[in-house]
Amino acid sequence: NNAFAIDVFILLLFLGKTIFDFWTRKELQLISPFFHYMLLSIIFQSLWNAATMVPLSINENRRIRLFAPISVLFVIILYFTVPYFGLDTIGIGLVIFDLVMLLYVVNATGKILYK
Repeated sequence: NNAFAIDVFILLLFLGKTIFDFWTRKELQLISPFFHYMLLSIIFQSLWNAATMVPLSINENRRIRLFAPISVLFVIILYFTVPYFGLDTIGIGLVIFDLVMLLYVVNATGKILYK
């Protein structure tokens, strides 16, 4: 999972514009900062997603129960900030969200593994 995410990250980092242009037949313009933020979020998301396997595999999903409230909070924040700061705000918000979730899930997983 993580190796695939890293492979996709590297592929899209170097060939993303070419793939995007081919896919959209150059009818849409790729917004670079937004695209790069989204790519960065792939790495963090794959890491915290992999870390959830420990609590989920032993039925300790209560340890990661804050996923839904954190998600809703970020959606609300982005809803109000995007009109003022633009589309890049979504990419930045996803990177921040994935970093928060990474810290939260790794902490929860560490408590299980080292108790």
